[in-house]
Amino acid sequence: MNITSLRQRLERLEAEKISAVTPSSPDPLLTMLQVLTAYHLGNASPSDSIAEAMARGLGYDKGLNLMVALRAGRGTPAAEDLSTRWRDATRRLLALKDAAPGCDGPIFATVVEALFFEMPERLQRHPMVAEFGFVSRAA
Repeated sequence: MNITSLRQRLERLEAEKISAVTPSSPDPLLTMLQVLTAYHLGNASPSDSIAEAMARGLGYDKGLNLMVALRAGRGTPAAEDLSTRWRDATRRLLALKDAAPGCDGPIFATVVEALFFEMPERLQRHPMVAEFGFVSRAA
């Protein structure tokens, strides 16, 4: 690419007013569901990363497949498949405590708390969870 074409490309991008995307802060509930999925559905072992175990919990063969789905654009088959997998995983997590997907807030909170305290302490203290102020009973 020469200077002229680079300059033209820069001018075109500036004209489109493309700005840097500001990263959003992670949703604490989603983060908790990710860790719960990794442990309860993905059988996270001490040597697993949360991402790898979460991928298993969502039914992916490997973490890379989950990463591809996470990067897929809205409305794409991969994104739709990921949404379906998350709905199924949430249903399966709730079923572990005999709760239905349409349960009310207090029941949902009770299920999440019970599943949290069933995890080993190493996961209860995992940095993904600790940064949101969830505290293990052992603390």
